[in-house]
Amino acid sequence: MSLRSGDLTHMPWLMPIITQWDHAILENRLGQALLVLGPAGLGQRLASEWLAQRLLCEKPTQAEGIHWPCGECGSCHLYGVDTHPDIIRVLIAEDKKQIAIDDIRKLMAQMALKANRGGYKVAIIDPADGLNVNSANALLKTLEEPPPQTVLVLCLARLERLPATIASRCQRFLVSTPNREVALRWLNGLSTRPDWSDYLNLSGGAPLLAFEYMQNGAGSLLAEMNNLFQDLSSPKVDLVALAERSAQHFPLERLRWLELWVEQKVKQVLVRSPGIDLRGWYELWDEVKRSVLHVQGTLNVQVVFERVYLKLGQELARERRAG
Repeated sequence: MSLRSGDLTHMPWLMPIITQWDHAILENRLGQALLVLGPAGLGQRLASEWLAQRLLCEKPTQAEGIHWPCGECGSCHLYGVDTHPDIIRVLIAEDKKQIAIDDIRKLMAQMALKANRGGYKVAIIDPADGLNVNSANALLKTLEEPPPQTVLVLCLARLERLPATIASRCQRFLVSTPNREVALRWLNGLSTRPDWSDYLNLSGGAPLLAFEYMQNGAGSLLAEMNNLFQDLSSPKVDLVALAERSAQHFPLERLRWLELWVEQKVKQVLVRSPGIDLRGWYELWDEVKRSVLHVQGTLNVQVVFERVYLKLGQELARERRAG
């Protein structure tokens, strides 16, 4: 099953940003560079696609206080069959780890041309943290002097992964994680499953990411990650073997889950014992954040896990001694 921008009418957590955009368009205050920020798996790309179709639509129709793409005009037809000449998508190629400078140069050249259908030209970059130093610098030139009637949308999960020079030139829109009841209702609307709650735990509450995990067959991953703490507590643990297995099976998903776990751990300890020294946990949190980036890059993934698991094991041992 694939999801398209039209499906977001059933995603209540996306309606605030849709409403903001619609009002901004009507009041002529929509910026030319937009940053769509929120945790992975909430639908930033789907919302951005809706915005693109809304801007390109020739006859938006109003319903429930929002102007929606009509779905019938020439632009909507071209969008529906993925042949609209005035929308540009810059994604990470399947065989690549980053967005190359050539991709951005091509984008700049296309954005500089007049719209084929006489309206807007819209570009979507997803994920914007896929920009490397060179491609980010190239993009900055477009942001400094954007062509008229153009809108550039950057989808991003973490603001710190984007150069400040780019972020400062963007109008920011936030997508928030829905409450658990809303997320489960949406997931059950796709397919009734008894294990949606487990997938939602694995995704940190992000419904689309939970849906993706189900499609990818990552159901056993949650149990494996919960067993990780017992494995690391054993004096006979083989960190190299443990890291090797992790590197071969859903490495990014493991690190994302661990990042959420450490974040929750820090918050819980702060509430329970405000004066406790958490420097080690904060260092681990930073290490996992960096590792999420590294595992998507060119570094040895097994080495990444060895480093993370060593630090996690040390913090767990220090906590046991203190308790």
